Amino acid sequence: MKRISRTYAIVATALLTAVLASGCATASAPRSAPSEPGSSPAPLVGVVWKLDSVSVDGKTHSVPDDTDPWMEFDAAKGMITGHDGCNHFESDAVIGTGTVTLAGDLLSTAIGCYPSPDAAPEFTESFPPRSGSLRAETTADTLTLTAADGVSYLLHAEKPTA
Repeated sequence: MKRISRTYAIVATALLTAVLASGCATASAPRSAPSEPGSSPAPLVGVVWKLDSVSVDGKTHSVPDDTDPWMEFDAAKGMITGHDGCNHFESDAVIGTGTVTLAGDLLSTAIGCYPSPDAAPEFTESFPPRSGSLRAETTADTLTLTAADGVSYLLHAEKPTA
């Protein structure tokens, strides 16, 4: 019985790794120009959202210029996907008007881009959001996600998806 369980765990891990790694060919999302000033709010879905900063306990942690974290929301599939600047991630999510609720475990690759956890940029301690409900507010080309604990994420729109 232990041999079957162990074999199942190895196969499941290999499949998950293959699925997550298949998106590792490009580390950054495509770029395009932001919306014109005074234009309508960007929709939450169908847009690649690039992270600018994370605010925790009143302290804002900006994203370094040499990293490229982003996320996308897919209401039809009920999930979020993205990249934290090092690893790809995804989670089941319920995407509503003005809210995003992470409905499952956050799955992530574990590439290990930094020599130690202390060497990772500070924003990575809180991005991506890992659970719970987030208030989502969009303007012409910005998105602010705010968690119940007050952590907020400032993102900007990059490119409508096809």
